[in-house]
Amino acid sequence: MKKYISPILSIATISLLFYTLFDLKEQVKQIEPLKKEIKSLENVKDSLHDEMFLIQTELMRHEITREEVLSKYKNIYNEYNTYLYTQTE
Repeated sequence: MKKYISPILSIATISLLFYTLFDLKEQVKQIEPLKKEIKSLENVKDSLHDEMFLIQTELMRHEITREEVLSKYKNIYNEYNTYLYTQTE
């Protein structure tokens, strides 16, 4: 029985080695498409960041303008804030 254990272990070890090499080869093939996908997602992220910056800038301009205009008309300012904080939730 002992004479069969050594060859079986050798065959099993070699089989695992070939399986590992084959699996690594397949994983290496997947690297290049993943790099392209990452690059594409980075471009989308940059685009969204730029768009968000523009929208935030415009929003701040509107807020500043609103504050300036409404500060001249206290009654409208109070009505606006009441509506904003109580009716838009």
